[in-house]
Amino acid sequence: MEQQNNGDYRIEVPATSDEQLDEMMDDLIDEIHRIASDKACWVETLIKDPATGQAWD
Repeated sequence: MEQQNNGDYRIEVPATSDEQLDEMMDDLIDEIHRIASDKACWVETLIKDPATGQAWD
């Protein structure tokens, strides 16, 4: 994981299939929301694969 100059983060995720990647992104988003909720905060998430344009939110 690497924070970009604009405040976004770049995360490399090694997945062996599209299905595995989808599951990993869903789990990551759920964990981000859980952590924010535990801290009485909210968060907006959008994860985008720059190579394919696929997005998860």
